[in-house]
Amino acid sequence: AVCKLCKGDFVKLYYFTNKGLHNAKISTCSANDDALALLQMGDGLHSFIPLAAVQAKGTVTADEDLSWEEFTEVAHWLATAMRENKWPEDWINSHIKFWLALEGHPWRHGHCEISKHALLTYQAHVQCKWHDTLTTPHSFNIALINPTLLSQI
Repeated sequence: AVCKLCKGDFVKLYYFTNKGLHNAKISTCSANDDALALLQMGDGLHSFIPLAAVQAKGTVTADEDLSWEEFTEVAHWLATAMRENKWPEDWINSHIKFWLALEGHPWRHGHCEISKHALLTYQAHVQCKWHDTLTTPHSFNIALINPTLLSQI
């Protein structure tokens, strides 16, 4: 996850929850981030896949399925990791503003659990799209919540 973050690539938020960080500490570490493992696939053929993917398989919670407590944990740890990996300050600040906007959104503090989950689904979609469009003419300010997109979730 840190290697992807260092390159500015999309990283699942789970890796920056307290649980994800704990699992990273106790998992077998490889000195080589390009290490591969040989696995038999569903069709019976063998394929080499990154060792990190094998170690994490089945233990990662999708971004939209994080609890609000886990999402709150992520903000601190991920912002710290972004700074440590020399992300541009405007990227970091945009993410912090995005997280604060989600935390302060009326749906977050309402009684409807579906609306609260919609915010987590929205952030998962937008976070991924932001990374995908980052170096394209379609890049956007992640800090601004798109009410049209949110209402479609």
